[in-house]
Amino acid sequence: MKTITYIMIGIMSFFLQSCNAEPVDAERTNFNLLKAYTIPTNPNLSKVQGNSIQIDPTVLYSLDITPAQLVADLKKANIKSVHYFIVKFWDGSRDTDLLREDYLNALRENNISVWLMLLGNCFYEPTTLPQEWAMEFLTPYPGLHFYSFHNDNFVDWQVERVKRIMQNYDFVGIEFAEAYFPEWKTIETNGFYGDVSEYARRKFTQEYLGRPGSPALDFATIKSDAQLYSKWQDFRVDAVLNFNTKIKNAIKETDRNTLFAAWGMGVRGATLGQIREHFGLDMVRIAQEVDPDILFVQTASQDWSDPYLSYDYLNDYSYIVNSIRQANPDIAIGIQADIASLSSNNPNVAKRTPEWWLNFMDLSLQSGYYTNTSYEYAFSKRQNIWIDSNINYNSPATIYKEASYTSQIIAEAETPLGFVKDGNDGWQYVYTTQGLGWINLTQGTYTITAPVDAYTSPSFYSTMQPHAFAPQTVTVVDRQDEDWIKILTASPYKWIYLKSPNCYYIDHPVKAYKEAVVSSEYYTFDPQLFVIADRKPGNWIEIQTASEFKWIQIDL
Repeated sequence: MKTITYIMIGIMSFFLQSCNAEPVDAERTNFNLLKAYTIPTNPNLSKVQGNSIQIDPTVLYSLDITPAQLVADLKKANIKSVHYFIVKFWDGSRDTDLLREDYLNALRENNISVWLMLLGNCFYEPTTLPQEWAMEFLTPYPGLHFYSFHNDNFVDWQVERVKRIMQNYDFVGIEFAEAYFPEWKTIETNGFYGDVSEYARRKFTQEYLGRPGSPALDFATIKSDAQLYSKWQDFRVDAVLNFNTKIKNAIKETDRNTLFAAWGMGVRGATLGQIREHFGLDMVRIAQEVDPDILFVQTASQDWSDPYLSYDYLNDYSYIVNSIRQANPDIAIGIQADIASLSSNNPNVAKRTPEWWLNFMDLSLQSGYYTNTSYEYAFSKRQNIWIDSNINYNSPATIYKEASYTSQIIAEAETPLGFVKDGNDGWQYVYTTQGLGWINLTQGTYTITAPVDAYTSPSFYSTMQPHAFAPQTVTVVDRQDEDWIKILTASPYKWIYLKSPNCYYIDHPVKAYKEAVVSSEYYTFDPQLFVIADRKPGNWIEIQTASEFKWIQIDL
């Protein structure tokens, strides 16, 4: 699958207000969605409230992540639903390789609802669809295969595809991302502007302008005439509205409780009219006329590709959200971020670590978004930027807003879900069902009476530093099995074993000498765990073998 596959998802857009409407001034508006409104009574809607994540199943399978590991990872981030994102050409028939039952069952058994996310305007691989359905650009678009909302046959094919999917699968909801015409201001730059095919221009000329039998206007003529260009924008908006309406009707006629989400675009520093012009998206009309169960505001590529993007950038989308709320006060609104594409394709930029995207999730819910989602889990795992384990700390703790006992208490008796980062003096930044916060793991002190070894984890098989700590009193921040304690050090934390003897694991064949000198007689032992009987300077440890003691020189 091409690299562009994983970048393009960030280009999805959101349906916006009509060209003649004035955008709400975000700087003069108190942006807060928490103002009371009524969520529709669809029983599935409550299942998707809160944090969500997008998953490309093809990439997921390639990483050999088991269903159990997937579920465990999602729980660390308090994920309530996932968006299974299908980018390949697929007609909706049952496909056990594409949608593996073991993963779907594991998610549902753990009360994690599953959306099906499809692409509205393109596929990332060749298709068998007729060429006359294809979208045409001012400049050819490389790598992807686009189809036009102006073509009724293509729209009808998507409708039948949805019905077929619902006959074969049971998803909490179905959605079409990138249900728009490409792309942001490309009419002025690289020419990736569509659809300008003869089919679209002929339909515009003969049907939309009411000139039956007339030849199709060329796009240069349309663009240069203000009145024609305004009608052309209406023509594009109506096509996207028609697509969303037909998809929603197909879903609700099959099963009225299956959710339908409309997707669109958020752009910092833009206006609703600009987004309408360049994408054919009218958010207000989508909210009023289509009335989806959820409207998702997706982060535009020019925003998520900013390496300095702050997680609170979602506040810059208030002009969109306020317009949606004014158009439909009861609609549920979601927001999407891209947390993995930028660093996946450019290793020189800073990665969006859990501290970034968990803050984004928390802020979205605090601001009143009904749900959030991000692209994408598997790429985050591949870059090691998914949230870490639950730090072996399974006891309820007090969660503080800051790493201080005098800061605001977020929650009492809350068990952390996942670890984000270490702080000072026993503090750790963790994720909980109440969001991000700090806990102090200090569990008293312990007096070391003889030199002890230090381990990176509570296991003799982990990396060991012999006699790392001289006799002293140390601060304990965690315990395991009563025999291991985690102690506070300058950096990072270390584990020590409280009961003798200590052990050391050697993962390669090793020479065991009769004396603690390399010139003495030796035997070779296979990799194994050795019990330490004594030590000498020069990283020598004495081990007990079947017949006698031997000496091994270890590497640090």
